[in-house]
Amino acid sequence: MVYEMYRSYFYSNRKESEDITIAVLGLTVAYAILILGGYGFHVSLPLALIILGESFIAVFTAFFLHEFAHRQVGRRLGYHTRFQLWPFGVLLAFVTAFIGVLFGAMGAVNIYNARDHRSMGMIAAAGPATNLGIGFIFLISGLVLSGIPLASEIAMSVSGLNFYLGTFNMIPFGPLDGHKVLAWDFRYFAFLFAALLIMTVISFSVFGFL
Repeated sequence: MVYEMYRSYFYSNRKESEDITIAVLGLTVAYAILILGGYGFHVSLPLALIILGESFIAVFTAFFLHEFAHRQVGRRLGYHTRFQLWPFGVLLAFVTAFIGVLFGAMGAVNIYNARDHRSMGMIAAAGPATNLGIGFIFLISGLVLSGIPLASEIAMSVSGLNFYLGTFNMIPFGPLDGHKVLAWDFRYFAFLFAALLIMTVISFSVFGFL
């Protein structure tokens, strides 16, 4: 499944494939740095590798699938869409991770020939909606696996990052998804933003995913 998704990027556009790969790997390392910071960067090699694997799963679901949803919905609606890396965003991710927060804007899916608010809103909503669904799946998985601490912790981390990135993208400002969804339909905006924000607060305060 992972291979097929990446292959669809590669055969569509080699540059796009390279951009999304750099973004995923960069954010994976940045999120791992953020987690390691919680340990004071004093961890054993096996634990560091586990954290790196946890980070990759979280980033793949929260970032890659978010962007993939934008791209595929846009193409199903008949538009030309392509992910483009934002190099400065990669730098920001590393810098912010070291200071204990995470700025995860590594790039975006550009929609080149969509103009109406409905299409733009539907494409924009696809990413955060994907985060909300995946976040709930991993949240439930984490609760079910509570008897296996490591598995539960990883599931909660994946869930939390999905809620967090989904909420961040639903901020109704500038090029973020929330601005486009709000311009399309306030009801969808209010539901997605409220649901993601509530789950992010729960992830921080109850489960302490970061």
